[in-house]
Amino acid sequence: MMKMFFALAMTAVFSTTGYSQDKNLLETLKQSANYSTFAGLVETAGLQSLLTGTDKYTIFAPTNDAFEKVPAADLAALKKDPAALKKMIQYHIITSAIPSDQLLRLKTARTIEGARVEFMMKGGKSSVQEAEITQPNLKASNGIIHGVNAVLKLK
Repeated sequence: MMKMFFALAMTAVFSTTGYSQDKNLLETLKQSANYSTFAGLVETAGLQSLLTGTDKYTIFAPTNDAFEKVPAADLAALKKDPAALKKMIQYHIITSAIPSDQLLRLKTARTIEGARVEFMMKGGKSSVQEAEITQPNLKASNGIIHGVNAVLKLK
């Protein structure tokens, strides 16, 4: 009886998050109030087809709170520079869908921008570069999103 209650409770929790493997990465980002800034920047950069296709990706998506930490003038300048915006977004994406429990085993991965990012434990929490993974394993039909608490800085 307790197992049945737990299973029903977990089903309710996961179904209320609204994340579904039926939606692609961009749709999943857009349906969340936490990632609307990143989703908007993807569209501004013209990268919709990348996140709506069938190729599998892992996205380290900065939360809206993470973007609020970026100076407004820097964000405005980024929006006016399509090449820099595209590069910044691509620095947050790696090929293939990689769950959070496998990231630490990788230690590093190449982003689609071409640079490498490093995975580590900081204070008992998983992180990529300087950003803590705050919401791991949001599954979509074409990949996985890991929410992060900072915009990754291209090195």
